[in-house]
Amino acid sequence: MKNPLFASLLLSASLLVPAAVCADGVTFVRGSFTSGPERDAPSDEAAMRAARRVFYAFELNNPSAPTQVRVQWTYDSRPLPAQTLDVGHAPRWRLWSIIPRRAVGHVIEVTIQDLAGATLHTERLELR
Repeated sequence: MKNPLFASLLLSASLLVPAAVCADGVTFVRGSFTSGPERDAPSDEAAMRAARRVFYAFELNNPSAPTQVRVQWTYDSRPLPAQTLDVGHAPRWRLWSIIPRRAVGHVIEVTIQDLAGATLHTERLELR
């Protein structure tokens, strides 16, 4: 992000929201939009505008037996086909999901849910 104050406000706001816990105890730890799966930190706006694909890298805490989560992307409020990802037993199980990048000036949203449909986390990216 170009504006560090805005970035710190977003981070502060996200820390105020309590983590959702699904029935089997899985919780969202952290996540960010990136221009590639190997990146831990969020990409800046220029990198995201230049990327051919949009990745969402995230970590989940799973204190129980292996399970699955559903990742639902929306592109300009239109849902894309959902993905189901496996989550192993770990305090920080790292996952990533990907969609093709389209034109600039769109709103992309990703929602992570348990298999019953309870939302663990939702994040939005606006590309101008």
